[in-house]
Amino acid sequence: MKSDRIKMLEEELSALKLHGADGEIEAVGDQADKLVALAARGGWKTLYRIGKSKRLYLGEPEWMHAERGIKLRASMPLKDLDLYLERHPELSFIHFKDYALSHFDDSSDLYSIDEVEEDPDVLPPPRPTSESIQFMSPELISAVDDLLTATPGFYKAFPNYELEDEIEAPYMAFYFLYPHLPDLLTKLPRESQAQLAVLVKFLEQTSFPLYQEVLASLEKGEISSAHLSFLVKPGDIIVRLEPYVQAFMVTGWLFLKPVIDFVQKRKDKKRKKALAAAAAAGLSEWGEEEGEEEALGKGVKVLTYSVMSWRWMGRNDGYVARVTFPMDLKVQVKRGCMLTISDMTWFPIRYASPEVVQLLTERGKRYLSLGRMQILGYAEQGDGGLDVVGYLLRILRQL
Repeated sequence: MKSDRIKMLEEELSALKLHGADGEIEAVGDQADKLVALAARGGWKTLYRIGKSKRLYLGEPEWMHAERGIKLRASMPLKDLDLYLERHPELSFIHFKDYALSHFDDSSDLYSIDEVEEDPDVLPPPRPTSESIQFMSPELISAVDDLLTATPGFYKAFPNYELEDEIEAPYMAFYFLYPHLPDLLTKLPRESQAQLAVLVKFLEQTSFPLYQEVLASLEKGEISSAHLSFLVKPGDIIVRLEPYVQAFMVTGWLFLKPVIDFVQKRKDKKRKKALAAAAAAGLSEWGEEEGEEEALGKGVKVLTYSVMSWRWMGRNDGYVARVTFPMDLKVQVKRGCMLTISDMTWFPIRYASPEVVQLLTERGKRYLSLGRMQILGYAEQGDGGLDVVGYLLRILRQL
C-alpha cells in the first residue's frame, strides 16, 4: 500500500539522519552504526529563564516597551517542567539560558561598545547572563560517565563532579577533555558513542568554537580578559617572580572573586562603614589601590581572580611539607582587550624563561632530596632567598 511505502521511506531517511529537538545529527559509519544511533536517538530543547523568579519560557526573550521603559519579555511560559518532560521523553538534555537583567544596560559586559554604537536607536538582541545544561536521559548520563572515566586525570581535576546537577557554561569539564575527545570517543562502546552524538553536536554549535579560540590565543602567549577562567587548570604549575621566584601547583580552577562597586559611593558619608563591611566579608572592591582610580576613569575594570594552589615549605617543626595557598591575580581589563600572560603577577610555567625553569627544577630536586629530614636551622642569603634550600642542605650534611 502507498502508506506502507511512505512509512518505509521515512524509516530509511531517519536511519541516515538523526534529528534532535534543536539540531540535526548526521549518522556516520555503517548501517549497523546508524541503527544503533537511531535506537538511541535523542535531542535537546532550549528553555529560557528571566530574573530571580526563574520562570521558564519556550519563546526566546525580546525587548518590549512597558509602562516603565523597555523590559525583557518572553512568550509561551511553561507551566510544569516535569510534565513537559513526561510528554517529551525523546529529550536527552535541557539547555537553559538565564537572563538576570530585565532592563537593558549598555554598560553591561554582555554588549560590546561596537554593538551599542552601531545603531544607537535600536537595542541589540538580549544576551543571556549565563547558560547551563541538565541531562535528562539515564542512558546519556551513563555514556557521559564512560567518557569522563576514560579521560586521564579527570576525576582528580573534578573530584566532586555530579552529572545529575546542572552544568554551567562554558562547561569546563568538556574543555578539559576537548583536545583528546576524538581518541576518547573511539574507545567507547558503540552504544555510548550513539548517546553522545547529540551532546557533541550541541557542543560543536555552542562551546567548541570558544575552546578553539582560547587554545589558539594561549599558543600565542595571550588571553582575552573575557577568557581568564581558562588560564590554568588543576595540575598546572604556575610561577611568581616577585618578591623572588616561586612555583606553585594549581589544585582548582581560576574564579572571579566577588566585587563591590564603590565608584558611585565615594561621596557617601557612610563610605568607611561600607569599606569595613566589604573587608570583613572578604570581598574585593573597585579602584581602592594606587593607580586603579585613574584606570577606572579610562573605562578599565580592576578585577581580582583567585585559584587554590600548594608548594613545598619548611614548617615550624622543621619538616618540609605541602602548604596550601590561595593565589590572587589582579588584572586591569577592558572589553575586548588581550592580556600578555607573561606580564601577569603569576602565570603558567610554560610561559617562563628557560633560566627560571632551570632554577625551579634544580630547587625542586633539592627539596625532594630532603625527604623526611628535619631542618634544624637556616640563614637567608642576599639574593632574596634563592639559595636557602642549598644552604639548608649544607647544614644537614654537616650534622
